[in-house]
Amino acid sequence: MSTGVLVGHSMGGGIITQVTEDRPDKVKVLVYLTAELPLNGESMLQGLQADAKSLAFPNFVVSDDKISGTFRAEVPREGFYRDCSDADVTLARALLVQLPLAPHETSVQMGTANFGRVSRIYIECL
Repeated sequence: MSTGVLVGHSMGGGIITQVTEDRPDKVKVLVYLTAELPLNGESMLQGLQADAKSLAFPNFVVSDDKISGTFRAEVPREGFYRDCSDADVTLARALLVQLPLAPHETSVQMGTANFGRVSRIYIECL
């Protein structure tokens, strides 16, 4: 029996997609909150690289050990903090942390029997 709501933001869209494919009995609704939804067999990183308009990929810096990465503190305001106050932008930049690369490099596998039967909601912020 489907019991829960999963919300994914940004690159968390790939994670909630795969969780739903693996455990559709536990998910009633998926909410993609300004989140990426990769194509079947595609990784989140591949989707970002293919999006010519995205400011995320060109502003992502991979660590020397290739295990994690983060966005440059100088990431363009128009891409991430468009309508935020200067104080909010300063805080957001200060809170940037390293993100593990493995979840973003792993291909998402989904089909109609599992992922396809779960309701999805998409929220786009402009």
